[in-house]
Amino acid sequence: MKVRRNVGEFPWAISRALGGTTMFEKTIETVDNGKGRFEDVLENKFAAVALDVDLLKKKVEYAVEDAVIDAQRLAKRGRHAMEDMVDDTAYFIKKEPFKSVGIAAIAGLGLGVFTGWLISRKPGNNIH
Repeated sequence: MKVRRNVGEFPWAISRALGGTTMFEKTIETVDNGKGRFEDVLENKFAAVALDVDLLKKKVEYAVEDAVIDAQRLAKRGRHAMEDMVDDTAYFIKKEPFKSVGIAAIAGLGLGVFTGWLISRKPGNNIH
């Protein structure tokens, strides 16, 4: 005589034959007892996720703080570079005044020619 066993029922059958309870009955018992194993595992997972979120939050805070400090340092360096450029320009003007006036005149003339060209352009004469 062949015995047909359903694969899904086989472990349950062994458990019942040995006098144990099935997985379904154990699940019902744990739920009836209040906190079940599923709830404990779920609480542990939530605690682990909360720790991960806290660590991620700290890392983001530190990254933002570092970025702010770097931006402040960059602004300070830029300000010092600008002050040095102004000082160098003042020194150059005092050292060579005629050359400075010539450079300023050429720059002004070039800017004037460019502005005049922009103003005199007609909107419909675009060459593509």
